[in-house]
Amino acid sequence: MVTVLKPDPFSNSLYKKPTMNLDELRQRTAKFMQLEELKEFRAKTRAPEEAEKKVDKGRPMQSGRSKDFPKPP
Repeated sequence: MVTVLKPDPFSNSLYKKPTMNLDELRQRTAKFMQLEELKEFRAKTRAPEEAEKKVDKGRPMQSGRSKDFPKPP
């Protein structure tokens, strides 16, 4: 089975440490699937946040300094 997999972290993992039985293969496959789903979820949730950051960059920055502190020359 390993020979038909395309090169990716999962197949690399199987090359490094082959599974002894089908149950172990299923467990490892489930873990990698969860990792991939988590990566996809994070990418989707970060995309709107990054878009907001890009919009904020276009606005002039307001100084967060207090009036008590003079501006540097």
